[in-house]
Amino acid sequence: MMKNNKGVSIIMLVITIAMMAIIVSFSVFSSKNITPEARLAAAYANIKTVKDACDNAMTMIEINPVEYDEYYFFGDNIQTLMTATNLESIIADCGLTSTADISERTYVINYTESDNNKRILERLELKGVENTYIVDLENEKYYILHGAERSDGNKVYEYKDILRAYQMLTDN
Repeated sequence: MMKNNKGVSIIMLVITIAMMAIIVSFSVFSSKNITPEARLAAAYANIKTVKDACDNAMTMIEINPVEYDEYYFFGDNIQTLMTATNLESIIADCGLTSTADISERTYVINYTESDNNKRILERLELKGVENTYIVDLENEKYYILHGAERSDGNKVYEYKDILRAYQMLTDN
């Protein structure tokens, strides 16, 4: 009579566990920078959407200045909306050093539930974009409040810096 051994030996079990440990450690090592990279990519997509919406609004103002103006699309400027203390805090959260770094044509695009913010988002045709953005139309600069973290731990705040960081990310 032939004996049929069905089962797993201890050696096969140890080899399987060792191989799984190697695969898991490799996966964890290679994916440790995915989260900052994904956040940077999302920040770039959002700030580009905001920039494009602002560019479209400025085009509408140029085409039909009788019907449209900056207030129609952006509301009050940042100096009107904020107290001096809040303004200094927002400037710092944009990576800037002082209020002299922004112009009087600087606006806040915010995704809170106030009627004014809803009106601005509707007129700029912005949907699904999160965070708070500071738009300086005079200097053509677009900032994301609190910045976007790069994989090296540094933050980028302004559109052009986020674009460069994103391009470096996608070139690799």
